[in-house]
Amino acid sequence: MHVLAWLNQQESICIDQAVELIAQRLPCRLLAMRVPPQVAKERRKRARESAKARKKSRLKPETLALCDWTILVTNLPPEAFTPDEILSLQRLRWQIELLFKLWKTDLSIDEWRSQQPHQILTEVYAKLLLALVQHWLLLLGCWQQENRSPVKAAKALRKYAFNILAALPDFTQLLHALRLILPTLARCTVQKRKARPATFQLLEHAFP
Repeated sequence: MHVLAWLNQQESICIDQAVELIAQRLPCRLLAMRVPPQVAKERRKRARESAKARKKSRLKPETLALCDWTILVTNLPPEAFTPDEILSLQRLRWQIELLFKLWKTDLSIDEWRSQQPHQILTEVYAKLLLALVQHWLLLLGCWQQENRSPVKAAKALRKYAFNILAALPDFTQLLHALRLILPTLARCTVQKRKARPATFQLLEHAFP
């Protein structure tokens, strides 16, 4: 039976069903949550735009119908995690993508100014080292805060780049510079939002 046909037979808007996957019959949970009509409408719009970009003439009716649902498969045990908690955890998958996006936009890690392979490699390695230093300072300055904003913190660090560079040869000077700089990163936070709650708000709600 197609999963859509099975979902249409269910009366609940939130389904938590034990299933077995692949030939090894791995025990898992299938979670399906019906989304609000506006969310489903937006999903169908994005699906049509994606199909148009791929020059695909039409979408299967089942594909559009599945936009009404958020479907997850997990092996997290039901006695430890509710469907709402798992949905909140699932949203965290984008955080690593946002970090890569920060490296690309802030450090231009995927761009170079040369056509020579060895020069390109040198520039990429240099930017990766810079990303490592930046991330180390973020860990020291604000990573322990749930409402931190790496984008704001990275922007703040740029203001002190030459101060850090000048202090590098002397460990004592570097410590002094960091004591002055790191407290400013702790103020780089994301404000609470009502319309579109930030990730830390969703986690606060799911795991009070």
